[in-house]
Amino acid sequence: MDGYISKDQGCAAMKFCSRPFEYLYIDNYKGDVSLCPWLKWDILCVGNVFQQAFNEIWNGEKAQKIREHIRSGDYSICRLDGCPFLQNNDLPEKSREYVNTYPVADTPKVINLAYDFMCNQYCETCREKKWQPILPRYKNYMEKIHESISPVLNRAKKITTSGHGDPFASPYMMRVLRDLRPASDDMQLLIETNGVYCDKKHWEQILHLKNCNIELIVTINSFDKFTYDHISRGGNFYKLMENLAYIKTLRRSDVVNSYV
Repeated sequence: MDGYISKDQGCAAMKFCSRPFEYLYIDNYKGDVSLCPWLKWDILCVGNVFQQAFNEIWNGEKAQKIREHIRSGDYSICRLDGCPFLQNNDLPEKSREYVNTYPVADTPKVINLAYDFMCNQYCETCREKKWQPILPRYKNYMEKIHESISPVLNRAKKITTSGHGDPFASPYMMRVLRDLRPASDDMQLLIETNGVYCDKKHWEQILHLKNCNIELIVTINSFDKFTYDHISRGGNFYKLMENLAYIKTLRRSDVVNSYV
């Protein structure tokens, strides 16, 4: 896939993706790390936090090769069926000089924490049965990942939790949020939840993050109780409705900047 698209005053211009230079993605509890979820499967994993120090992963040979592909305008390493930016031709056009000199962040600017599968629900659209972690092995996984990434979390510009579970229903992801001490108040924090445990009790544990730019995504599935009970198995419709009212107060007091 050719990244070159035009000429600008005699200098080649190209489509450029900055994601591999500043993005970190941990997609599973076995510690695999990626620079983007939409890379082809055979090169997706650039390291493992159980086997390598973080700096060895972030600045390692596999990560460098991916960045070299992007600098050359070669997107053949990406899955067109997965990447919305390639599908919609939304990557920005940059000069060759800009691309060649674009720096690798010292630590990731954007960190996607999707490794925790703990959830109070087993929605019909997600999984067949409620997630049952194998303890104490799963707990050890969570603690090891947390130990590995905690030094870089505070320096991130944006953190996302949690793609495969619910952060409010997980003691492990709640610990991550409780321990988070952003280096800057302009950190963006995106929290994905089904809303059942998104209540005052849990929010009081993370109110130290209220100065961050917090975006809350609540997967409700349905406002009809019968439909909700069918889809959101393990959920609690009335508790969800109660928590949505509480979230509204968080929005009015600017604890949450936006929610959908």
